[in-house]
Amino acid sequence: MELVTSTQTVIKNISHTEGIALKRLLEVAGDSKTFVVTGSKLMDKNDLARSVINNMFGKLEVAGLLRTWSLGVKGTRCEILNAEALQEISKKVNL
Repeated sequence: MELVTSTQTVIKNISHTEGIALKRLLEVAGDSKTFVVTGSKLMDKNDLARSVINNMFGKLEVAGLLRTWSLGVKGTRCEILNAEALQEISKKVNL
């Protein structure tokens, strides 16, 4: 029986557009572990829908890689729980 990590599961289940959103999220985050991001910061330049961003957040939260809190119109507060895994996913997503 093969042991599958949450990182491998996310790599298999993340869509192309969610991968683009993840790369943009990591650009916005920079070196910060906790940061606030608005949907428009992730959507501009990439023509991403808000639902794609929400789905990406959901998948990363379920995998235990990211924690988010809605701040309403002010955006979403994100806390990266496993930066190395997010970097690995970002590199392995086929873009």
